[in-house]
Amino acid sequence: MQIMLIGPTSVGKTSVLATMYHLFNKAMAGYEIRLTNAGNRMRGSLTNKISELKHVLANGTTELNVTQGTRNATTFNFSLERPPLMVLGVPQARTPVPIEFFDFPGGYLTGGMDSETDAVRQAVNNSIVFVVVIDAAAMMHNNGEYHDQINSPDTVIDFLYSRISAAPVDRFLVVFVPVKSETYIADTNAQLEMIAAIEDYYSPIISVAKGKQTAVVIAPAVTLNARVSLSHVEDNDVGETKFTFQKPANSVWEPAYADYVLYYILSFLLKHFRDNLQPKLKREEAKKSLEEIRIQRASGNFFKSVLAWFKETVEPVRHGVGDTLLKLFGEDDDLERLMADVVEKLPTDPPFKIICGHSLLK
Repeated sequence: MQIMLIGPTSVGKTSVLATMYHLFNKAMAGYEIRLTNAGNRMRGSLTNKISELKHVLANGTTELNVTQGTRNATTFNFSLERPPLMVLGVPQARTPVPIEFFDFPGGYLTGGMDSETDAVRQAVNNSIVFVVVIDAAAMMHNNGEYHDQINSPDTVIDFLYSRISAAPVDRFLVVFVPVKSETYIADTNAQLEMIAAIEDYYSPIISVAKGKQTAVVIAPAVTLNARVSLSHVEDNDVGETKFTFQKPANSVWEPAYADYVLYYILSFLLKHFRDNLQPKLKREEAKKSLEEIRIQRASGNFFKSVLAWFKETVEPVRHGVGDTLLKLFGEDDDLERLMADVVEKLPTDPPFKIICGHSLLK
């Protein structure tokens, strides 16, 4: 499955990806599930980005310098993996689930050559999940004075609106990820203002999503430290705008929230897998089985009953992500804990919000 990262130059798309990679593996350690990055070069790229983020906070000054943006279009090949399942003392390998993240220079959106813009549009057409990274400081400061200049919302809307509106049956997930948002997640009122701004500026995407099978989510990411704050904004003599951020003394790298971006993606993926299985029984019989699941859920055997229902009432997809997920997870008890955290406990309170498509996530 290809996931598209969309956002302006130097907004922090790769920083979100690197931070998400780090936080997810830390959070999932108890479940023996990891997000692995295939290829030494790509793994090194994310490791270098994390080192860069740490250096920004450790440079001894109170002002922060923006990290460098992506120079070339890059595909990050990940896979979800778990240790072998032991059956009668014999290890049984589990098939990993491939996930691709496509990252490209933000300049491709606005000032790129025709070939670069075409490459972006082709990647959009090959994706069903879109992570839209937004510079929250540019969007919020002085009533959005710099939002159009920096975030290029009209271009983002054009790409996504065309993709979602033209698809007759496909499901999509759009995750708006405000970054440089530490100032606006510090209190509830600021959180609500940021959510309202996203819903306003990107309303065409939300409107078309509500008429399609599309989930839209807001999930901020802190890629440096939650105590970082916007200090001031100034324009230089050549018309360039500089946002200056301040950090507390002795700050260290303390990212937050970015792993929830992946939680939403996994929730969408698992739900997409379940709903695309082919029924073998009549609708009434399936409903009866679901009612039995609800009863068993109350007794604490929810996911075991779901797996049993999959095997007894549906024909699994023999190829693709669905079958791979079944092979990856198997039937062991720790999957119940994973599902509880990833699927049933997604954050929905500010600064997060599921705008539409709840049924595609849960």
